[in-house]
Amino acid sequence: LAYRCKVCRRQQHQKRKLANIAAGGPSVVEKECKRCQQVKPATAFKRHAYTTTGLIL
Repeated sequence: LAYRCKVCRRQQHQKRKLANIAAGGPSVVEKECKRCQQVKPATAFKRHAYTTTGLIL
C-alpha cells in the first residue's frame, strides 16, 4: 500500500510538475539510453514534466 492517500499524492505530483515546468523545458542536452547504453540528444527522448530532467527516465 502507498504511504500517502490519493489526494495527497496528487497534490505532491502537481506541485513537482509545476516546479519543473517553471524551470523551463529539459535541463539536459544529452542523456544515456538505458537500453542501448548510447548517449543521445535530449530530443531523442519523450518529455515528462514530473522528472527533474524534464525527460522520461
